[in-house]
Amino acid sequence: MTKYFRNSYVKVLCLLLFCSGLHAADIMVVTESWPPYNYMEGETVKGFSTEVARETLKRAGIKAKIRLMEWKSAYHLAETQPNTLIFTMARTEKREKKFKWIGPLAPRRVNLYKLKKHHRIQIGSLEDIKKYRISITAQDAMQHYLISLGLEVGKQIYSVRRQELGVRMLFADRVDLITGNDLTLAMLLNQEGYRFSELQHVYDLIDKGAYYMAFNPDTPDELVARVRASFKSVVNDGLLETIRKRYMQ
Repeated sequence: MTKYFRNSYVKVLCLLLFCSGLHAADIMVVTESWPPYNYMEGETVKGFSTEVARETLKRAGIKAKIRLMEWKSAYHLAETQPNTLIFTMARTEKREKKFKWIGPLAPRRVNLYKLKKHHRIQIGSLEDIKKYRISITAQDAMQHYLISLGLEVGKQIYSVRRQELGVRMLFADRVDLITGNDLTLAMLLNQEGYRFSELQHVYDLIDKGAYYMAFNPDTPDELVARVRASFKSVVNDGLLETIRKRYMQ
């Protein structure tokens, strides 16, 4: 076989494999450590969203390994690499056209918290937030939201690679506030050796929208439709609610 025909054969074979249906090696699934939605336990990625994603892909006939990494890296892959699925991600106006969405997985709730012992920190409005240092995970939707309110990275916003680093900064008095909700922070603080009772909820930032799975926009519509259909079946037969109750009650 000549080099020309050999190369042509390989190209045709790759095209046939791609078009025959996307299976294990054809999609990448990425997420971050954000309990109870997604987190590592031993060598296994677990969590509410993780279980829903696995079952959704299983019903779609797709086997794929879920890779847990820093959010900034996961987001970059999902934004730039076709056939990449990311979760658990807030669906925002800024992100709307950048992805093909599947969900919702859960409602979106984001609050501000301080250490209870710091009585000097008082927040009654969004304007008050500008007085304090806030830890935010890099590339998180909350970072973009706070920037839109006039806060600046390096001044009020302190970007961290992972949320647990922000927790450590809070307890070391290197920042004044962190974002999250009661559910996620209670589990995260326990993992880090702190008590949730040491925190005080001081302001509601977001109480609308939801978290989703999302594909890179260049992912084939056929694949996205197949995964959307399987997610709908997970919702309709009550499995999503069953999984949610196991993690969130």
